[in-house]
Amino acid sequence: MIPRGPPVSPPATAAPLPPAPATSAPPTAPATTGVDAGAGPGAASATAPARVTRPAGPQILATALAAPIYGRPDKASPHLGYLRLGGSVERGERPVSGKACAGSWYSVRPAGYVCTAEASIDPDLPVLRAAQRRPRADSPLPYAYGFVRATSPLYLRIPTEAEQKASEFKLLEHLQWYEANHLHAQRVGLGANDVPLDERGFALLGQPLPRGQRLSTQLDSNESYGGAPGDGQLPAWLRSGRQVPNVSGSDVPESALFDDHVRRKTGLALIDAFVVQTGAFRRGFAVTVDLRLVPVTKLEPEGGSQFHGVEMGTTLAFPFAIIVRADARAWQLVQGREEARGGAPVPKRALIPLSGSARMKAGRRFYQTARDQSSWLAADDVALFAPPERFPEEADQGKKWIDVSLQQQTLVLYEGKDPRYATLISSGRDRLGDPKTQSATPRGHFEIASKHITVSMDSNEVSTLAGGTSTERAATLGDREQAGTDRDATTFELRDVPWTQYFDSGFAIHGAYWHDMFGVPFSHGGIDLSPIDARVAFAWTEPQIPQGWHGLYTTSELGRGTAVVIRR
Repeated sequence: MIPRGPPVSPPATAAPLPPAPATSAPPTAPATTGVDAGAGPGAASATAPARVTRPAGPQILATALAAPIYGRPDKASPHLGYLRLGGSVERGERPVSGKACAGSWYSVRPAGYVCTAEASIDPDLPVLRAAQRRPRADSPLPYAYGFVRATSPLYLRIPTEAEQKASEFKLLEHLQWYEANHLHAQRVGLGANDVPLDERGFALLGQPLPRGQRLSTQLDSNESYGGAPGDGQLPAWLRSGRQVPNVSGSDVPESALFDDHVRRKTGLALIDAFVVQTGAFRRGFAVTVDLRLVPVTKLEPEGGSQFHGVEMGTTLAFPFAIIVRADARAWQLVQGREEARGGAPVPKRALIPLSGSARMKAGRRFYQTARDQSSWLAADDVALFAPPERFPEEADQGKKWIDVSLQQQTLVLYEGKDPRYATLISSGRDRLGDPKTQSATPRGHFEIASKHITVSMDSNEVSTLAGGTSTERAATLGDREQAGTDRDATTFELRDVPWTQYFDSGFAIHGAYWHDMFGVPFSHGGIDLSPIDARVAFAWTEPQIPQGWHGLYTTSELGRGTAVVIRR
């Protein structure tokens, strides 16, 4: 859990964020991706996804949670990508002939075909009106997020007081605990979405943030879960029972009160929240992206880390270091003796330019700082940013590529041999271990194979959207464990992980909204980035997500994926 508190002044030792060099091509702004942008409804919370804005021309809209986009009008053809429930894309004027579609085929832009078995050309369908809130393009986290405090049913309609008591174990005790801890009145910050960004999605604060810093934005309970301030409004599709079909994929009767349970520790993405009061019984509910309801008393809001990397250019060059330990300090090396004397503390996440000199002293490696050459940093206190010993073919060709160092826990976006953006990662916790048998990240030369604005990850199931044989195998929730919240490190379910880019079967670069351990190996094999950094990387890599799409697979129609080099 990210500590909450008043704003913290940036450390004096942190280097300022340099301007982009005049000759560089800055990363593409995330606003150009296929996320539907737009203003939220009225005074709705900044955590709420944007309401959909449709481009001109005839549209086809997804009526399923994921509506595939096929390479040909044939369900046996490869997938090019998919639309998220409620998402729209420009289509051809008339249907085309094809195979295996229990409806009609339409061509879509910029490539592919969609079947109306999972989509519709009628934007006024109740399910499409219910799903009109889209993931945000203008925020590091595209949805509001929360973690499940206690196992809960996923309701399909608003339950009565009696139905809740019958469906939820020891509900009255749970509600008493919730009230006693004043969680009903809790106000929290936005977290990652508190950080101001420029038009490209780069953070404007000027330096990596100290762990735990929050800005001034405060949200009430309903806003924290994606709703409007106060009690919110009951969605129209829930005012007389449930007026839309169940799109979760579960096979339950239409008369069912709930569809499955969500277990404790699960991360959920949320699109709305509201409060219902019947007599003296008052309770809030949040709406998941698949239009199921979870009581907000069973949720803990999560805003993600505010940490972010730095743009590289004419005023910031290699080598430099970012402090990754809270107890780091500057050192003085004693000439002629195997001795290093500890000096003043150096703030965690401070960025320190280095001279390029390194020495061994008393069995430890030290790097000389550039501003004070009598001052040295211990190698085990920092992440070192420096060029690789060998550049890949893409660098010689002037192409974009991503450089990842598992030993240093760093990621750098390159164009040719010019670094553009640098940040910290959390890779597999076994660092240089065997990814087949340990929680480690594979090394080698890869390409981005698929991109997803959000995708769910589960420790026990194959992610069909990833196109792999296993899921990312995910991050544990260390900050929450340290805060005393019991979370199992071996199983997890993290829904709608943002800005996900798979580069190998089951392994991805993605945003992590559940921890702030960047700079330390911490995941089960994927490459975790802060939400801000994941959004920058997602917008920078090729191919770009077409307007309206939620995910794509790299194909000849859409272009090859950006190279990813993962080294020691």
